[in-house]
Amino acid sequence: MLGLSIKEKLYKIITCFYKIHIDEYIENVKEIMNKKDTLSESEINRKMRTEKIKYDQLVFESAREYVIEKMPNTRGRIEEVMRNPEIVGLNSEDLEKNITPGKILIVLLYGIKKRQPKPKECSALDLVQHEMLRKRLVALDAEYNSHDSIDSMQDKK
Repeated sequence: MLGLSIKEKLYKIITCFYKIHIDEYIENVKEIMNKKDTLSESEINRKMRTEKIKYDQLVFESAREYVIEKMPNTRGRIEEVMRNPEIVGLNSEDLEKNITPGKILIVLLYGIKKRQPKPKECSALDLVQHEMLRKRLVALDAEYNSHDSIDSMQDKK
């Protein structure tokens, strides 16, 4: 039987950490939504963006630490990218406030093989994570909308 390629393993690792940490992210979003009546639209958007950045950073740190733990020889190249992201076509903002699954793949693949994935490979991974997150947020939105409907029905009684 053929084993998974390094890239396929990294896809699984990154996706796994997004799944592991999604419940924490959703709980933080719920906290914001529970305060929506006391927050302005811009405050809600700012808090939501902050939570998304924290979620992406947590996944990035978890995946990076996991790869380094399993393959200690990757530490030097991964740290090199962290210090100088331009070597893989990124900038410091990409690794601080604009993390995506594809960018995580870029860093980790460079750490392991000193090469970069194709843009379509990064986009495919971004889409998988986006769809996973979208489903959870749609379900959360439906939950809050049904509560609003129930509350408004009770107010009419």
